[in-house]
Amino acid sequence: MEGHCELCGAYTNSLASYVIESSRMQVCRNCAAFGKRERSPSQVRAIHAKLNSPAFKQRIKTYQRDIKKQKQDRFDLESGERVIDEYASVLRDLLRREQLTPELLAKKIGEKESYLSAIISGHMRPSIEAAKKIERQYKVSLVEAFDNRSAGTSAVVKTKSNDSFEGLTFGDLIKKQMGNK
Repeated sequence: MEGHCELCGAYTNSLASYVIESSRMQVCRNCAAFGKRERSPSQVRAIHAKLNSPAFKQRIKTYQRDIKKQKQDRFDLESGERVIDEYASVLRDLLRREQLTPELLAKKIGEKESYLSAIISGHMRPSIEAAKKIERQYKVSLVEAFDNRSAGTSAVVKTKSNDSFEGLTFGDLIKKQMGNK
């Protein structure tokens, strides 16, 4: 299509329809960088058909189920256990001390190397099951007990040895500050 660019006014024989700041405009190649190419009605229909297809919906359900399982694996509310926050540094120290490679550790505990590498780098928190495998094999502490009555709302941690609570909750700190005024 030829004509004047609606943005800069230049005359060209190659105008295209772009959306720039929520406005549909016929612009030249130079001004096209300021927006996104408008999709044709057939392209829009194809995208909607793909998003509404049973295969795509199944992939979304599978992804959501996997994410939910990963989150559940990090905290076991029934047993009151969770993976410690310092898991990555404990694992790096373990690798140095035992002179292991991530590949060898992955083989010994029966996990994928890519999964273990993500854990060691701190990009992913290990599941309780994986952490317990490492604990049993190498006598390190990666799982701790926590107060499941206040899961996610408190900084209180229960130790395995004496089941007493150490530290203050955020609520205790607020009450203490309010009492000082």
